[in-house]
Amino acid sequence: MLSFVFTNLPGRIATRALQTWLYAFYCHDYLWSAESRTPKWRLAHFEGNWAYYAGFGSPIVLISALNLSSFYASAAMAMAFPVFMIAAIAGGAAGAESTNGEGGWTRQGRFPVFHLASETASSVLRLVGIGAGGGRAVKTKRE
Repeated sequence: MLSFVFTNLPGRIATRALQTWLYAFYCHDYLWSAESRTPKWRLAHFEGNWAYYAGFGSPIVLISALNLSSFYASAAMAMAFPVFMIAAIAGGAAGAESTNGEGGWTRQGRFPVFHLASETASSVLRLVGIGAGGGRAVKTKRE
């Protein structure tokens, strides 16, 4: 949505930054699904290690940002995505965590990566009339 609304340079930069996290999330989601991680854990882990995931997804975004024709860009992405997915699975979930030098694990600090997307989707759903119950079940007229 940002790429259509903000077509200037800051909009393109913001779009590319968000795409890095999106591609990194796609690549790691297969691993987390296999490990039966809950969505709450996935979000907390991803937002707690946002710098790692931004770096992980940036090569994929650079490939997609090349000014190739749509056929060549699709072919490059089709070859690159499985490689990065295998790298995510081989690296494991703990690959994102960094050490503090004393043998303990530390995080970069939580950064709400998906907050903008979540709030936008919630606003649109409320506007349409879905999700008016604030996360709880709401009876419809037919019930």
